[in-house]
Amino acid sequence: MGIDVQSIYKPFQRAFRPRRMRSFVQYFNVTNDTPILDAGGTPLNWSFIPQRPQVTMINIFGKEWAEGNMRMMVYDGSTFPFPDNSFDVCYSNSVIEHVGDRSRIEHFASEIRRAAPRYYVQTPNLWFFVEPHFLCVFIHWLPVSIMRRLISGRPVFTADREHIHHKLLQMGLSHRQVVIVLYAVSALFGLLSLFLLWPTGSSLGLVLAVLGTGVWLGVQHLGYLEFGEIRRVAQRTLEQRQIVINNLAIRRATAELRVASDYEQLCRILVAAFNSNDFDAFDLTARLLLTEHHSLEHLATLASGHGELDFRWSRPGTPILPGAAAAWSLTLDLVTTSNRRRGSLIVHRRYSEHPLQLDVNLLASEFPVALADALDRIVSQAADLATLKGRDEGFVEAQAG
Repeated sequence: MGIDVQSIYKPFQRAFRPRRMRSFVQYFNVTNDTPILDAGGTPLNWSFIPQRPQVTMINIFGKEWAEGNMRMMVYDGSTFPFPDNSFDVCYSNSVIEHVGDRSRIEHFASEIRRAAPRYYVQTPNLWFFVEPHFLCVFIHWLPVSIMRRLISGRPVFTADREHIHHKLLQMGLSHRQVVIVLYAVSALFGLLSLFLLWPTGSSLGLVLAVLGTGVWLGVQHLGYLEFGEIRRVAQRTLEQRQIVINNLAIRRATAELRVASDYEQLCRILVAAFNSNDFDAFDLTARLLLTEHHSLEHLATLASGHGELDFRWSRPGTPILPGAAAAWSLTLDLVTTSNRRRGSLIVHRRYSEHPLQLDVNLLASEFPVALADALDRIVSQAADLATLKGRDEGFVEAQAG
């Protein structure tokens, strides 16, 4: 047996809409000769007033008909099939929130303004206790809606299409099926409330367990992005100890780089830092000045090619070759405090469901500057030593000559 939603809703309509329609008639001075366009309406509202204006209704479903002062037209839901200012008043009751995304809402509003110089557009009142689309009391006041908006940084009373019934419709359910689901949930909650008439410790625990489990499963299946973010934060809180360990490794490396005295020590610091965190490999490329390049050819410990020093590390057992592994990379430009570019550090990590347990801000702020300063200091010192060595060799050759 099907559920006729409109038959359930009619008592509410007859209780509230006649007063609203009388206000409409009085405000717009509606008479039997007033041409009115009803965008998305039905004949019901016009039965609540004694006047019989010339009403043209347009809708996206149903059949076209005409009878007395009223006619129904079916259109495609986009542009109204009328010239500008074809009517004295355009009337629309609880329709604009259903037409689609923001661009479609704006188009619908512009069509209303185009069709008539005066218009009346109504949307459901947030503070009305019955959710008018699915006739459930208080459902639009549930904490889920408020929590979603607070989490996403939006005003609590901002309208959106993320309500429970919107989510169910997006999952492919029809309006009738959504109504049945919401009524079933309401019935379940009603049954649970019976246990609270004579509360005991066990009955209260049962109600809370069923309620909590139901809410959790419902939120998961409805796919709210905000609650996915809460889950991520909760998981990160549980893993905070490992995050602290990895962060300290980067902080320790930053401090050690500030006093590093040679290139081999610098490389050992980097290996120790990244060996204890979630990255799988890194490539260090140090850029040399032209004068430094010629000078450093004399030092085997800083052997370079094409004016660069290259050092590569990958985690044992998980080698990452460029273009050969499913991995993502983060490139850190190495710029000293004196604004001299000293190369780059590229860190690699395989794609994984396991989140990165490290605050990337630590890796992208002080750490690359400390590494650039260390490279600048070490390379400059080595270049100076190479220059002194060359002078000493020249002096010895001059004496021998």
